[in-house]
Amino acid sequence: MLNQDQIQLRGVRRLGLMGGTFDPIHNAHLLLAETALQQFSLEKVVFIPSRRPPHKKSQAEQDAEQRANMTELAVSTHSRFFMSRSELERSGYSYAYDTLLYLRQLLPADAEIFFISGADSVLDVCKWYKAQELPGLCRFIAAARPDYDLHCLEQLPPEWRQVIDVMEIPLLEISSTEIRRRVAAGESIKYLLPEKVEAYIHRQGLYLPEPPELPRPRDRQWLLSQVEKRLSPQRFQHVLGVAQLAEEWARHWKLDDEKAYAAGLLHDILREKSKPELICAAVQLGIPLDQCILDSPVLLHGPVGAAFVKWEWGLSDPEILDAISLHTLGGPEMGRLSKLIFLADICEPGRASRPGLEELRALCLQDLDQAMIVALEQNLEYLEGKGKLPYPGSQDLQLVFRLQAASALCLPKEGPKDCTENL
Repeated sequence: MLNQDQIQLRGVRRLGLMGGTFDPIHNAHLLLAETALQQFSLEKVVFIPSRRPPHKKSQAEQDAEQRANMTELAVSTHSRFFMSRSELERSGYSYAYDTLLYLRQLLPADAEIFFISGADSVLDVCKWYKAQELPGLCRFIAAARPDYDLHCLEQLPPEWRQVIDVMEIPLLEISSTEIRRRVAAGESIKYLLPEKVEAYIHRQGLYLPEPPELPRPRDRQWLLSQVEKRLSPQRFQHVLGVAQLAEEWARHWKLDDEKAYAAGLLHDILREKSKPELICAAVQLGIPLDQCILDSPVLLHGPVGAAFVKWEWGLSDPEILDAISLHTLGGPEMGRLSKLIFLADICEPGRASRPGLEELRALCLQDLDQAMIVALEQNLEYLEGKGKLPYPGSQDLQLVFRLQAASALCLPKEGPKDCTENL
């Protein structure tokens, strides 16, 4: 059974050959082939995407199928253009010598092959693989712009000059490199390449810039820059103070100080969002809303902020996310880092002095659970003094931490013990 190349090349005696990576193929390639077709009375032009070009160190081999698909789309509507997969299906480097031998086997003995290339590329043919054999296998069409200095071709050996034909082409400044740059920059590539190829590039997401590496907790400078541009100067100074205090306390408690710094820096990342924005985000994220939250939506900036840094920046460390989420209202399952950030937010050095603050700061270096109890008590007293109702569950949270603190006093070696006596 004949393959596609055998069918296309049957009886062809004047064949144009367009080889390259075609990454991507564009209108200048097609114009070059069409001009050669007309000027040299070619019967057909074959486009052969290379799998592994010897002169290019790139991802060309890995994305060979994408390039082949685009080439096929570009030439499919032209009755005298076709694409060959001969180099794609051949292992090793894609040498012109091997391709010409392959085509010679399929063509009539008296057929001529015209290798179409830019004049600059033709100057390098003497350096190609088995270059001494090439003049006996094909002729070369050196495509040159009207202003090109053709005298440079005279430096080639006589046997090469005898097989080179010069073809003047219209000035069409299009390059695959420029197309890739435009796509990466989000610029238009319309009219630079066939519409089908343009649609394929956009559909497949080709040539887009590599996504930035997702930030990690230890990417301190990146986090600083992101937080600073999202917060007011006053708020930024606050989160910076919390981060530095959390880092200091984390070292004291032998916790991960980099995680503590990151959580402290990010805890108020959405603090300055409007109330409607916080409520809308909470609804989209499925965060439960009760009447107390609706009365004071600012409380949502913790859980919504945690969701933001997770989905927008890829920060997936559960300890950091919990610390950000719980720093406003706390929670019964708070870990040590969450407690530390909750307390650092209250005790940050830039906070205005108030009764009991210095005692709380000292307690934070002695017992985090006791510090949480005191912090919650102080918060309840503050709200009562302002005539405000505490958030439901605050008293329950106090009880949880009292039980945790009391449990820490129980010594397993002494057997069961009633720990509630310390409450």
